[in-house]
Amino acid sequence: AGRAAIDPRILFALWLYATLEGVGSGRELARLTREHDAYRWICGGVSVNYHALNDFRSGNEALMDEVLTANVAALAAAGAISLECVAQDGMRVRADAGAASFRRQASLQQHLAEAGELVRQTKQRAKDDPGASSRRAQAAQQRAAQEREARIQAALEQLPQVQAAKLRNGDKAEDARASTSDADARVMKMGDGGFRPAYNVQLATTCKDQVIVGVAVSNAGSDMGQMAPMVEQVSA
Repeated sequence: AGRAAIDPRILFALWLYATLEGVGSGRELARLTREHDAYRWICGGVSVNYHALNDFRSGNEALMDEVLTANVAALAAAGAISLECVAQDGMRVRADAGAASFRRQASLQQHLAEAGELVRQTKQRAKDDPGASSRRAQAAQQRAAQEREARIQAALEQLPQVQAAKLRNGDKAEDARASTSDADARVMKMGDGGFRPAYNVQLATTCKDQVIVGVAVSNAGSDMGQMAPMVEQVSA
């Protein structure tokens, strides 16, 4: 409020240049706009914070991916970058889920039953005494209970995949656990040797120019089997 909006062309130019330089973090990009001459030149004296950069990227995700892909393809077509030699590697990225959110099947089913009962009780209270509290508060309570039930249901749906992975590794299927806060996350071995909830982010980069030309996210703890999908993505 009280300040003119940042021109979208500035935000897009910053993200385009950052992508070509291999920068994907809004905080890092905001720092570069203060310290790096090329990024400062793009801003032209306009102050940019990481919230604005991240909101611009996440609010137009599909369009940004499409346009950035087109720009990288144009650079390749013009000979500015070469796709003859591309390297791929994975990076474990910490998930928002906490270690305590991972539960076995019996515990998940118990929590699902409790969540379902909470939803039922919340609806019943609103029906029995609509004036007991504000409608907004009642709606918020009911929405929170329904969201909790949906997260637990999502964790149960992910459990068969986790069990299959356990069996492939020679472990017991009953030891499989899924997160009630981030069902897609998996416990992975990190770079420091510890085990934490994470995702496996795959990056493909041109060897000569160091430009990222492919990104994929999986919940597999190993990089095995990740190359074929990336080849298809880079080719596309």
